[in-house]
Amino acid sequence: MSEAEQELLMLGTRLLISPANSLKKVINKGELYKELQAIGIPVPDFRIVRTADDLKQAIRHLGYPHRPVCFKPTVSDGSRGFHILNNEIDKFRMLFHEKPSSAHISEEELFGIIDKRTEIPETIAMEFLPFEEYSVDLLVNKGKVVVAVPRLRVATVGGISTKCVIAKEQDIIDYAVLVVEKLQLNGNIGVQVRRDRNRTPKIVEINPRIQGTIVHCTAAGINLPVLAVKQALGIAPTEAELNVRWGTRMTRYWEEVFYDAHGSSFAL
Repeated sequence: MSEAEQELLMLGTRLLISPANSLKKVINKGELYKELQAIGIPVPDFRIVRTADDLKQAIRHLGYPHRPVCFKPTVSDGSRGFHILNNEIDKFRMLFHEKPSSAHISEEELFGIIDKRTEIPETIAMEFLPFEEYSVDLLVNKGKVVVAVPRLRVATVGGISTKCVIAKEQDIIDYAVLVVEKLQLNGNIGVQVRRDRNRTPKIVEINPRIQGTIVHCTAAGINLPVLAVKQALGIAPTEAELNVRWGTRMTRYWEEVFYDAHGSSFAL
């Protein structure tokens, strides 16, 4: 769609999307990390690999087994393909007291699976960032940030936030703003950030779109989807529309819906 923007504009379609050349750098995590590193923005220590042997060398270079290392395909959705190698994990506890959906994997299990493969999907191996994780929702107008709202991810299930808080942490805001402005993004943008061993913010990934928990920002007074539509129509936001209610918390919970034999829904 981005590559066809001019043709779509001629048909009367308003787009709120980043330039195609920026999107290509963002969607591939390897390209994203290399681009940010080249312009001097802090990123996790990383290596791009395509074979099992390369991955073995990369995790050693990154400090494993003395330090945990994680890896993920350079192009993937959500948490798919994300795993953590951590030699200090209590594997006995994991075996008997945790659900089998953990992202942790042992070195033996990992290479038992991939050693006989001549190639693996292009993968980014990187230092594990051990401290707080944030999803920063931003509205960007042709490379200039209009508003940035960090959500501290207190608890997640399958990569989806179940508990989070709107956190006014200026270093996180400054980092996310610097990243999207240097990359000249546009529209609704999500930046995933974690703190490293020194609590320095570093990139995890960028979602050049509306993120799944953007409704939390709406609850905190920033209706980013509405602001994006107004931006596409050339309508400037009011001061009140950019007033963040810091400290707003969100908790997700399950709610059952029942259906009778005829397909009609009811609640208890």
